[in-house]
Amino acid sequence: MYYIFPKGTFVVALRRYQRFYDDPLAVKAGEAVITLGGKETDIEGWSWCRGADGREGWVPDSWLAEKDGGQIALRDYNALELSVVPGDRLELLFSEGGYLFCRNPDGKTGWLPDGIMRLDTLM
Repeated sequence: MYYIFPKGTFVVALRRYQRFYDDPLAVKAGEAVITLGGKETDIEGWSWCRGADGREGWVPDSWLAEKDGGQIALRDYNALELSVVPGDRLELLFSEGGYLFCRNPDGKTGWLPDGIMRLDTLM
């Protein structure tokens, strides 16, 4: 479920995570995507998709809608993940389907699995 966190909510990385793709799918709301088979994930509610420019990535199913026999993005979306090491502190922006969308201290944003992060209770 999509959840927007209050401004100033932070998380800390518990484990190292290296992103898998440097230039994944990015689409604007209303743009068409093709849902592809053949990629498996243990996280339910995500589909492997290709955009009009040929880039691919995982997209939350709840962010897609059927239109004219295909799929469109319901909101702007970028599948870019962040890389972290234990102790990295990031601002938590929102969550969806087992992943957190965060901003690092350099201002870069991206997705991280929620299982490798913990809420930072220090204010």
